Amino acid sequence: MTEDHIFTDGSKIGNRVGAAFVHHANKQEITKSQHRLADHNTVYMAEVFALHEVIDYILDHELNGVKIVSDSRSALMTVESLSDREFIWQIKERLKDKEDIKLMWARAHKGEMGNERADLLAKEASNGDLIDVQFTYSKVQIRNINNKKLTENWQCRCMQSKNEKFDKVNLPRN
Repeated sequence: MTEDHIFTDGSKIGNRVGAAFVHHANKQEITKSQHRLADHNTVYMAEVFALHEVIDYILDHELNGVKIVSDSRSALMTVESLSDREFIWQIKERLKDKEDIKLMWARAHKGEMGNERADLLAKEASNGDLIDVQFTYSKVQIRNINNKKLTENWQCRCMQSKNEKFDKVNLPRN
């Protein structure tokens, strides 16, 4: 009987983000997949994307009894959570009828051959020039961008005022 393990990983080096998985059957590498995500994406999104890709791969190849191994506890916990985010919901829907697929956590950088290979592939993917995965900004990212712009505008206004004091601004009350 074939023992299938598919290792996933996400990586962010500087602003560059990559995701990857590697399929091992009986400890032999069968296939690999690498993707470059947009620079604004997080490692967490790369990790979740890798899980999503693995499940598509498993279903496309009609694999059974697969162990999906990730070193991202947060990504695995999100899949097990009550999250209603569309992307997570898609993963859960695909897993619903595949009870023989097991999600497993592995400690990062502990010498596990498949996990180390997935880590290397994700880092390689982050170095790619062609971005092949585009996700929208998360609510938190949008809020942070808006806060940064507001702060910059406020500082600019302060510097332009005659006596470097803030002008009175009527802000709407919630």
